[in-house]
Amino acid sequence: MKNNFKLLIYLYKKYETVPRVKTKINIIKKINALEKEIIKSKSKHEIIFFILNNIPVSSKFIGSRYIYILSKLKIPFEYEKSVILLFENIISNDFLKNTNKNVSVSFAILGLKNFKDSEIEEFIFKMLKLKKSNDYLKEFIITLSSISENKNPNILNFFVLTLKKNSKLRSLCFFSIGKISNYKNRPLLKRKLLNPFLKYSITFLKKNENKKEDLNNLYFALIEICKVDSGLKGELLNKLLEILQLDKRNNYLKEILINTINNK
Repeated sequence: MKNNFKLLIYLYKKYETVPRVKTKINIIKKINALEKEIIKSKSKHEIIFFILNNIPVSSKFIGSRYIYILSKLKIPFEYEKSVILLFENIISNDFLKNTNKNVSVSFAILGLKNFKDSEIEEFIFKMLKLKKSNDYLKEFIITLSSISENKNPNILNFFVLTLKKNSKLRSLCFFSIGKISNYKNRPLLKRKLLNPFLKYSITFLKKNENKKEDLNNLYFALIEICKVDSGLKGELLNKLLEILQLDKRNNYLKEILINTINNK
C-alpha cells in the first residue's frame, strides 16, 4: 500500500505537468483506480499521517485529492481531532475569501459527515450564516442529515427552508428529512416539530406536476414520519390520507405510506 501511495503522488505531479488532454485523461483513470485501492485498504495510519503533514500550499489539485482521500477514509480515533480541524480550517478559510466554488471545500464538508461530534453541527450552522455557504448547500444538507442526532431543531428548519427556496435541492431535502425522522435511529426529535412539514407536504401533493424523484423522496420522508404518530396532529394525518387516496398515480411508496397511516 505504501508503494501504491508513492505511485499516486507521482501520478498527481505528472497530471499537473503534462499538456495533452488525452494523456491527462489516461492519468486520471489510473489515479481513480489507485485512490479506490487506498480507500479500501485496512492500513491507513501512514497515509493519514503523511497527508496531515504534507498538505501542499502551491498545488490546488494535489491538495484537493488529499482531502478527497481523507473524506472517504474511516479515520482512526487518534486522528479524528486533527482531521476535523483540518476540514474546518479549509472551510472557514475559504469562506473568508471572495472566490469561486472550491472542490477541496466540498470534500471537506462531506468529510465531516463521517464523525459524530456535536461541535460539528455548531460549526456548520456558523458557516451557514455566511453568504458563501450558498455555493455548498448540497454538501451541507448531506452532512447534516448524516451527523444529526436531532437535538437541534434548527436542522429540520434548515431543510424545510431550503426546499421551499431551492427547487433543485428539494428532493435531497425530502430524503434528508426522512433520514433524520427515523425514530429507531434518532429518537430525540420532538415529533410535534414535524407538523409544519406535514402541512407543507399536503399543499405540495395537491400539485399534479410534481417530479417522480421529488414524490418518491417525499413519500419516503412521510413514511418515516408516520411510523410514529405521537405528537403529530390527527387532522393533518387525515388530510394527508385523503390527498393520497384521491391521487390516481401508481406509486408503490404511496401505497406503503397509505398503509403506514392506516395502521396507526
